[in-house]
Amino acid sequence: MQVLPEGGCLAAGETTAITVKFSPQEVEDCSRRLVATIPNLSASLQAPNRAVTASVLRPWCHFDLPPSDYITAGQSSAAALA
Repeated sequence: MQVLPEGGCLAAGETTAITVKFSPQEVEDCSRRLVATIPNLSASLQAPNRAVTASVLRPWCHFDLPPSDYITAGQSSAAALA
């Protein structure tokens, strides 16, 4: 997961949008916890945190085939593959 912005400073009362991008490298769902790091946070307070869960939408199987001119050479109808 990629979190943007990766860091920054906010004044008291200020808000910002945080974007979390899920770009899986493996075919497994992913659950993480995002935790803000706040310097000088009182020990009596808990840092803001949020659970994040994402699901993979790609297939379990991938065929790495060499380039081919099968369709462009007229060996098959591209419409039949749609």
